Amino acid sequence: MATLKLIDRVACSLLRESINDALGEVRKHWGVHATIGRMKFTPSQVGMRPEITIKDPVHPDLTPEAITFKANAHFYGLTPEDLGREIMTPRGVCKIAGLRIRSVKYPIVGMDHGGRRFKFSALFAKEALRREIPEGS
Repeated sequence: MATLKLIDRVACSLLRESINDALGEVRKHWGVHATIGRMKFTPSQVGMRPEITIKDPVHPDLTPEAITFKANAHFYGLTPEDLGREIMTPRGVCKIAGLRIRSVKYPIVGMDHGGRRFKFSALFAKEALRREIPEGS
């Protein structure tokens, strides 16, 4: 059994691996999606905020933001079918990946082909969905 004398970046990384393994057991036993989130540390303590969400039985691969989009898109003038549709943004082509209802200014979450996440307003998303994506983008 290992003992920690001081918590630094390396120790925090090793702790994350151990905690992630333990969360794997929680995921299997309860059938939920569990993540560690961001970890903060000082030389004597580590703080983290684990997040556990229930998987959608119909679409188990959907993120919580995607599930929220499907349930609440009509409040923003969008439809649940808009999830995953591609739109043209100033940074290139992006697909709608979810909705954060607590974000007032930029509630729509988008993701480019490289996996980078973007946020934009519901009005921008509605207008972008009306426009066509140019060929070769």
